[in-house]
Amino acid sequence: MHRMRRGCLIAEFLIGFALASRPSEAQYGANFQTNTISGVTSNWSGDYCVGSNTFANALLIRNGGVLTNAAGYVGYLQTSSSNRVLVAGTNSVWNCANNLQLGVSGSGNSLVISNGGRVIDSSGFVGANPGSDSNSLLVVGANSIWTNTADVYVGTFGAGNSL
Repeated sequence: MHRMRRGCLIAEFLIGFALASRPSEAQYGANFQTNTISGVTSNWSGDYCVGSNTFANALLIRNGGVLTNAAGYVGYLQTSSSNRVLVAGTNSVWNCANNLQLGVSGSGNSLVISNGGRVIDSSGFVGANPGSDSNSLLVVGANSIWTNTADVYVGTFGAGNSL
């Protein structure tokens, strides 16, 4: 009985460890979900979407966490609103190899880069399509940077978007 209990405890630990170490590998499938990348590097092979068709999801990149992916989207469809991204702290980075679109078609989405956080992409969009209203991107605090290797568009078709 002692061996069986010990085996169960080890199995529970390993399962818990495996599940706890993978929070950045899940896309958002429901409303009010938060994904935190803290002190680790996550290499996402495809596009990364915060709020494809969902409401009030969040991505937190902090404590030197790094997310690298193809394109980044926050508030993809018109039904995806009030999604939030925070990139905060020295060496905390969201690196999109392609473009980053905040409020592709959704409204009221936000991205905050603070306290030395960095976001890197090719082209940046804030409010890209009709209906993509009131999205905001804020860069605040010493050494906080939004780097684009190409163009930046704010309020292409949406109203009330801000940088």
